[in-house]
Amino acid sequence: MVMSSTKLCERRVLIVENDPHLFMKLQHVCQTINVDAVVSDNAAKALGRAAHGHWSGAILGLTHEDERVLAVADELSRRSVPFIFVVNTHGEGVPVRYARVPQLVKPLQRERIVHLVTTYADPPPPEKKGNPVLAAVLAENAALKNELTPFALQVRSTLFRPGSPARHVVFIESGLCAVIGRLGSNETEIGLIGDEGVVGAWIAADVDMAPFRVDVQIEGMAAALPATALQQAMKDNPKIRTILMRSEHDLGMQFAVAATANATLRIENRLARWIVMCSDRIGSEIPVVHEDLSTMLSVRRPGVTEAVRHLEKAGLIAARRGFVRVVDRERLVDLSMGARLP
Repeated sequence: MVMSSTKLCERRVLIVENDPHLFMKLQHVCQTINVDAVVSDNAAKALGRAAHGHWSGAILGLTHEDERVLAVADELSRRSVPFIFVVNTHGEGVPVRYARVPQLVKPLQRERIVHLVTTYADPPPPEKKGNPVLAAVLAENAALKNELTPFALQVRSTLFRPGSPARHVVFIESGLCAVIGRLGSNETEIGLIGDEGVVGAWIAADVDMAPFRVDVQIEGMAAALPATALQQAMKDNPKIRTILMRSEHDLGMQFAVAATANATLRIENRLARWIVMCSDRIGSEIPVVHEDLSTMLSVRRPGVTEAVRHLEKAGLIAARRGFVRVVDRERLVDLSMGARLP
């Protein structure tokens, strides 16, 4: 559940970190979004606080006293309090049981801290049912679950490059991936894939090379399934091929709409469309910088800055460094369909 900063008022986060520079930065960023941050530079004392305090979440540094910090994590987990790890490199010191816990990798970036704190201030809602494409595939072949490998989506990493072998199919569970189209030296986003979709469904059409680039735009979690296992499953059960082809059809429809929007709509309309699509997948608080928007919309950065200013002035969004928050979704939808700003 992604929450806006206004909903984080009166929330308390426990920070366990012994590096003064780091915990001061974490504490400051939390304060800027109205989150009360309590710092503990001693893991033993933090364990007591974790056991008896009232916490909305926690940020745990895994670069010191790892076993004691993991004891804090165990206590928070027992109490169903969500937490985030701070690590030097992704996965460092993180045991398998906590492989799905979000991680802040040094050097810490403010927008990533804000995103993770706002996203994981509450446990995931119980009504979330996971990726529907994966659920449909597993309903046809439950044994494929044993072939799945969960992994974290790292922002700005590339999952597939054009022409690369499709060794895995990736089911997105959280976060957001962008499909990037390229013509000569020009690039633009032509599709978004969130927890409703799958990357690599083209193997259902017997395409064994990636047809386009897919980048991670917003970090999250995913599960990879070996292409060979899925190809065999499709031979055994044609319904699985149909499931993947439907998903690929949905993505193709996105491509068609993106082409129409890019050819006919103004920057403000295209930006509104992008914001609506993101909010449908991750919620109203969207971590993004103008540089990324420039690439996604294939326009120069000054044009993005002006478009963001126009939408904010019209009361459709609220923008701050590294984030855009949806304020009036209904009007954003109208704008995405070609309406004009007043």
